[in-house]
Amino acid sequence: AVLFYRLLADHLEEMAPLVYTPTVGQACQDLAFVHRRPRGLWIGPDQRGRIEHVLRAWAKDGGRDVRLIVITDNERILGLGDLGTNGMGIPIGKLALYTACGGIAPNTCLPILLDVGTDNQERLNDPLYIGWRHARVHGQDYDDFVEEFVSAVCERWPHVLLQWEDFAKSNATRLLDRYRDRLCTFNDDIQGTAAVALAGIFSALRVTGQPLIEQKILFLGAGEAATGMNVRAPPLPKRRRSLFVIHATASGGSPSHETALPSVRMAGSQSSTRSRFPSAVFETGGSGTAGVFQTGAEVEPGHPPAGLQNRRGKPGRRAKAGRCGSARVSPAISR
Repeated sequence: AVLFYRLLADHLEEMAPLVYTPTVGQACQDLAFVHRRPRGLWIGPDQRGRIEHVLRAWAKDGGRDVRLIVITDNERILGLGDLGTNGMGIPIGKLALYTACGGIAPNTCLPILLDVGTDNQERLNDPLYIGWRHARVHGQDYDDFVEEFVSAVCERWPHVLLQWEDFAKSNATRLLDRYRDRLCTFNDDIQGTAAVALAGIFSALRVTGQPLIEQKILFLGAGEAATGMNVRAPPLPKRRRSLFVIHATASGGSPSHETALPSVRMAGSQSSTRSRFPSAVFETGGSGTAGVFQTGAEVEPGHPPAGLQNRRGKPGRRAKAGRCGSARVSPAISR
């Protein structure tokens, strides 16, 4: 293990693509075939009601004081979707990078997989599949399972950092909102993406010398990484302020949600965004096609914003007239 991490740290640029993306995607798809020994902690439905005992037994056997957990339920693995328990490669690979890049001791890191079944019929039909052969659990049963897990983690390791990884958008944001005040936790797909994106914007602004609030920002895609950066209608509690608002305030700008945010637009399909932004004004080539919607802005009937085009290369068509409420789209952090 020492030689592995030394090799990874000394040759990070060359080795990172082998430990994580893009290689980890193929490793996850083939995990059932190449699996030789268990890595990390697998928690399945047969352990309900005794998850705390499982954590205590694991820690006792390993003699570890866990400081960092990366957990996945495998429903949205990279761009591959629901891979069932084959998704364990993601928390393993992510923690390897934490050790190589951040110097976090590997014996204090724990990858965890919540096996709640899979809706991937290919995996269920695979004779080598090592997970629970059952349709994915949803609803209250899923929430109760996660609640028992989080309660057990808080009891066993009260100071641990828990990272949610590759949860589907139907669960990612609401789980973060539910548990962000109970333990030190974050969602990498939402907040990690937001932080890195904003860092890139900051670097560009240093070159241009322009303030953030004068920028026009387009999110290409309306999946969890983009929409999960979150929508918060004003007024925002301090801990819910977007990264944009925090930066504008720190730079001397107004903390007002209406004036501190730059102009933000998102590009995606109506079908993928209507549930998250029901009052959004769409500029698309037709129902269900890729296009652009904007928030917090007036749009005159028949006159889409300049420069917006649908995927056919033609000016976008109004899907709904009027102002789309007071909601805005922006990255958000928990603290």
